Amino acid sequence: MKINSLYIHAFGGLKNLTLDFSDNFNVIYGDNEMGKTTVMTFIKMMFYGSGRASSQLSKNTRLKYTPWDGSQMAGSIDFEHNGKRYRLEKEFRSSNSTDKATLCDLDMGTRQAVSSDIGASFFGISLSAFERSVFIGQLGFPEKDSAAEGELNSKLSNMALTGEESISFEAVNSRLQKAKLSLMSKSGKAGIYDKNLKLMGEIKDRIEKNEATARAITEKKNKIASLESEMEYFGKKALALKEKISTEQDVRNAEKLSQLLELKKQLDSLNETLKLNDGSLIDEMYLRKLQFCISKVQAAEDKINAKQKEIELLHKSIEAGLNPPKDASPETAERLKEQIKGFESKKEQNLSLKNKLNSKIQECEILGRQKKPFLGFIALIAGILFLAAAVMLNIISFTIPFIICAVIGAIFTLACPIYLISLKSAKAKISAATAKLKEQLGLVEAEDSRISKEMFDIKIKLEAINAALNSSAAVIEKQQQLLTESETELASFTQEKSSEEKTLFEQFSKYRPADTLQEVLTALEEIGQKAAKQKELKQQLNFILNDLNGISYAEAEKKLATVRESELSLSEDFGQLKAEYEQLISHITDRKSEIAALTAELRSALSGAEDTEQLKKQLNALMEKTASQKEFCLCLDVATAVLAESFAEVRRSYGSVLEKKAGHFFEGLTDNKYSSMSISKELDINVEKKDVFGSREIDYLSSGTADQAYLSMRLALAELMQDGNEELPIFLDDALTQYDDGRMKTAVSFLKEYSEKTQVIMFTCHNSIYEISKEAGADCKKIG
Repeated sequence: MKINSLYIHAFGGLKNLTLDFSDNFNVIYGDNEMGKTTVMTFIKMMFYGSGRASSQLSKNTRLKYTPWDGSQMAGSIDFEHNGKRYRLEKEFRSSNSTDKATLCDLDMGTRQAVSSDIGASFFGISLSAFERSVFIGQLGFPEKDSAAEGELNSKLSNMALTGEESISFEAVNSRLQKAKLSLMSKSGKAGIYDKNLKLMGEIKDRIEKNEATARAITEKKNKIASLESEMEYFGKKALALKEKISTEQDVRNAEKLSQLLELKKQLDSLNETLKLNDGSLIDEMYLRKLQFCISKVQAAEDKINAKQKEIELLHKSIEAGLNPPKDASPETAERLKEQIKGFESKKEQNLSLKNKLNSKIQECEILGRQKKPFLGFIALIAGILFLAAAVMLNIISFTIPFIICAVIGAIFTLACPIYLISLKSAKAKISAATAKLKEQLGLVEAEDSRISKEMFDIKIKLEAINAALNSSAAVIEKQQQLLTESETELASFTQEKSSEEKTLFEQFSKYRPADTLQEVLTALEEIGQKAAKQKELKQQLNFILNDLNGISYAEAEKKLATVRESELSLSEDFGQLKAEYEQLISHITDRKSEIAALTAELRSALSGAEDTEQLKKQLNALMEKTASQKEFCLCLDVATAVLAESFAEVRRSYGSVLEKKAGHFFEGLTDNKYSSMSISKELDINVEKKDVFGSREIDYLSSGTADQAYLSMRLALAELMQDGNEELPIFLDDALTQYDDGRMKTAVSFLKEYSEKTQVIMFTCHNSIYEISKEAGADCKKIG
């Protein structure tokens, strides 16, 4: 392989530069900063890209050689490989993956896009190996790179053993180690074998847990069977006792059964009187509808009464205007107004007293319906007496004493629930107190009615006087007009009342016919009394039914008939029988609870249980698999050991060849001062001086001699790697910088001779090297 020419469009500080190269020794001269290292870096980046990016500018070649003026970094190289001519064109962008590289086959006239590291295909080595063999810089050997050193070792060993470069000890050894680590990891956790061992332990634990669960399930099933047997025994015994207790209880309950049936008979009879025509019972909904209809009739009647009074007042007012009273004067009008105010105040007192009396009447009725006659009797009677006194005082107009008695009566009556006493004659006394209260209420209502009548008469007289005082033809005419309107409205109200009465009677006819509102009201009062009786009967029935555990009426009739037909005697130890029965029921309940708890535990255990046999099969399969994997790992260890031993043997063979070639070159470069060289697997160098015993590490040599040693090894590596293949060009960047004049001439002469079979391209900034190379017959060019 050889480089024919290159063209730099823009790279670093160079622009539009073309260089042609000969087949042998080429020397490119340029002063510092004129671009010789730039050209060499351009060649490397054309074939291999920029390597890994770095934040340090000195190590980031792409960033370092980007043109400052922003021009597109690009260029091309013409080269020959295996007798064919190629041109590699590349536009450098932000990274290797975004670079645009094109390979042109100049013989065939074809073009194809290629990867940024196309040099690996033509040179046959990676970038790191390229930098450690044919690409020789100023500072001896690059930093250590185990991957690159392994690659060089693999290629040399393969060539020494098989003549092929593609077989790699490192790759094979890596695959063997990877295969083993995939089974047995260093941590003992991540490998397949490691995971299988862990899984085996988990399955063993699950089998053990499953077996323990199975034992527990058997114990629970046995316990449940035992408890069910006990329940059956207790159940039979309890059933026999229950029948005996039930029979005896029927005898003891005969009176209650009889009372129950009698109350049921009374309730049925009462319900018959509360049935509507369609057979259904009067209910709250029906009563609410009736009350609504009644309220509508009463509202219409109230409007009629109000309008009639209004008409009567208008008649009297008109008559008074036409025939004024003899005593019509402002003084008389004022006196009548004061009388009306007095009546209104007394009506307010009567209203308060009626409310208190109605409240006490309701309390008495509630107390009278209670099953146990207990009440604050003294407080109640005292309250009633004081209220009665208040009524009498109010009637005879002693206002202050009336107020005092009313307040004291209210205090006593409110306090009566606090002081509760039980008396045998409570109900009778409550009834008498209720009657007394109703009598007082009647007196108050009569007094209130008398006051209303007197107040009405006074208002009529006052209207007549006011009309006489303010009478005029216009006023009388206006009143007559109002009278006509009121009479029209009265006719309308009368018609409205008739319509509402019709609706009421139609609704009430579902129960029975009625012609007047009073008939309906009387019937409603009867229905209310029957409903109260119905409620009382139901309460008594419920009380007895609760005592008899909710027995049905049919069953009650049957039990009562059985008791009457039989002559059963009551046992003295009935309480003991019931206690024994309750104890048996308690035993049964306890065992039911135990069985329920055990069943829940059993269900939970069964739901979480696994198939033990299936787990054992999995365990056996894993044991076989891990045994096979362990044996495979042992085989891998043997294979690795054999491979390492074989590689050492091969290394000895190619290592000797490398050392001989490098030693030969070193001897030539040093004018036979050094006789031999040893090179380790890591490419560390030891040299041996002629006529001096023992070898020395390269660090003991001067910098110039060390550079000669490195150059010798690099040339030997390049020559060995192309053994049998096409020669690779050698690139040198001021590799002779640290040589003295004598060494320099020797090295130039050596390189000129070496270039007869391999193209050599050397870049230098030293004019002396340029002149010596020119004298030696090198193809020398200047740039810059």
